[in-house]
Amino acid sequence: MAKKVITTIRYLSPSTRDVLRCGMGTQPAGSCQENFLTMEYAMLYMVQGRATYVDEHHDAIPIKAGDVWQRLPNVVHSVFCHEVCTWHHVAVPAAVIPLLEVAGIDTIKPIVFHIGHHPQIIRRYELVRRRLHDGPQSQLPYSMMAMQQLMIDMHQLAKSAGKDAEDHWLDRARQLLGQNLNQRMDTQNVAQQLGMTYASFRKNFTQATGTSPGQYR
Repeated sequence: MAKKVITTIRYLSPSTRDVLRCGMGTQPAGSCQENFLTMEYAMLYMVQGRATYVDEHHDAIPIKAGDVWQRLPNVVHSVFCHEVCTWHHVAVPAAVIPLLEVAGIDTIKPIVFHIGHHPQIIRRYELVRRRLHDGPQSQLPYSMMAMQQLMIDMHQLAKSAGKDAEDHWLDRARQLLGQNLNQRMDTQNVAQQLGMTYASFRKNFTQATGTSPGQYR
């Protein structure tokens, strides 16, 4: 499948060149956005596929359908698509970040978080893009407000789903570790099935249970 991108870009002001972006993209399996750098703050919602986000320290973070990942201003990163990936994206000027922080949003951690499948979020992305594409220049501040609210709502979805997600991965980890107790198990494979790096899985599991994955078996 070929790369496909539908993006609307509007400048808030020709003098400042502050940009609003919203759209949808499809990347083929095996593609890579390497050493990507942006001046804006962006949030991307994965609706199909599986990829890996690699940060400036070369730490790899898996991305799956239902995940949101952030692109921070002036932070170099790469995204590797293992399957055909489709995502929706929205980007606003970096100056918006302090406003999000006032609303209780931490844009630093985690870079990737899970909100699940929400058709209404997809519809709001599409609505924002159409509004951005069709609206006159005088309506851009209202489009920007809608984009900020979409960002805040996705962060809030992650917070509300956090406890359920934590219980789910821990229950799933215990289930996987409890299989075939008479055979040697590769705990790194368990981490992969949970969509985590091994270091993250070992740390989180040990904190939650008081014992390492290997000792748990």
